[in-house]
Amino acid sequence: MNKLFQNESFNLGFWSCITLFGLLNIFSYKSSNELPIDSNIRLADVGGYNIGFPFTLYKAEYGYPFQFYFVWTGLISDILICLIFSLVIGLTLKIIWSKISSQHTA
Repeated sequence: MNKLFQNESFNLGFWSCITLFGLLNIFSYKSSNELPIDSNIRLADVGGYNIGFPFTLYKAEYGYPFQFYFVWTGLISDILICLIFSLVIGLTLKIIWSKISSQHTA
């Protein structure tokens, strides 16, 4: 595994995918903060918002009672999905790069 992380093409794919997942989670957070909240109707069931990509990391529900909570299963699932996709993208890029470079040397 250590040798795998020394490959530049694998690192490019792996860290690019992790960055993409991070940016998508930031986008999810930013878009949820732009939702209008009418403080006059907070006791009614007016919905809420979820933060996280691809699974929910944080959930806020308005109404009575107010519920704001962190979703641990969503965090664990997000980390596993991110790592799996990053490994697959990194390995795919490594294989493609090695085939391209071997064709140029032949």
